Amino acid sequence: MRPIMERLLRWVNELRAASRAPRVGLVLLLIALAVTGLTLGLALRSPRVALRASAGDGLGRRHEILQVLATFASERGIDLDLVTTTGSSASLAMVGDRRLDVALVQGGLPALPEVREVAPLELEPL
Repeated sequence: MRPIMERLLRWVNELRAASRAPRVGLVLLLIALAVTGLTLGLALRSPRVALRASAGDGLGRRHEILQVLATFASERGIDLDLVTTTGSSASLAMVGDRRLDVALVQGGLPALPEVREVAPLELEPL
């Protein structure tokens, strides 16, 4: 046990002597700043999120709206994978089966228990 304590004390004394030298202190400070900056950068980085989304037929107005939303979402760290379906009913069914995360659908369709309406986008003529 005694040799370990002697080695530890010798190492501490060497560290104290080295820390008194200005260059060593500067290097240690720069290393500490680099590690702190890297840690903060990694901690504050926003993770990207990927969602599968549909707006029915690829030729419809809702699909155009979803394309614009995908552009804005991408700038904020959300990647939308656009999927075309045969229509709003198919999109709702895919959300219910968890094959899609989000769907823009027409109003007035029968509600599915596992699907929640978040917000209406616009009024549609009957």
